[in-house]
Amino acid sequence: MLVSVLENIICSTFEKEVGRGQMAKGKQFAMDISFLLSVDINVEEGNRNLNIRIFAPSNYVGVLTQETWNYYRHEDIKEYNDESIIFKEGKNHIIGETEWERQSYHDSCWRNDGIHSILYKHKETIITVDSMSNWYKKHEMIEKDIYEFDRAILKKG
Repeated sequence: MLVSVLENIICSTFEKEVGRGQMAKGKQFAMDISFLLSVDINVEEGNRNLNIRIFAPSNYVGVLTQETWNYYRHEDIKEYNDESIIFKEGKNHIIGETEWERQSYHDSCWRNDGIHSILYKHKETIITVDSMSNWYKKHEMIEKDIYEFDRAILKKG
């Protein structure tokens, strides 16, 4: 039930606050949401995030995901002191991200194929929305972002 409630909030907010037909506007915007994902505290410490970008250059709405991480493994720690972590030789934080990946690109099914499917898949690992001020960001799509969006949409035929 909570997946459906969250899905409805996200989709309604996108339609109201960002909307479709962004190419016809001066500046183009997407909706970005970042969720903190749980980590296995017995093995690692740090952050894993699931980023969702919703963008509608015309009538079709694209839903993309990206995962980011910044963590370390307990087994890589030599010692802890009062202010920092000392890693074993050759070990350090593990930092990275995936490319944006298409989850849905459709005029109506983007809610179910995209948002609902993502939330359902991660329902056991989503901890909270990762945000300092608002639960989503209205992201201005610059040329690089539009290129990444197009690449992701075309990649999954």
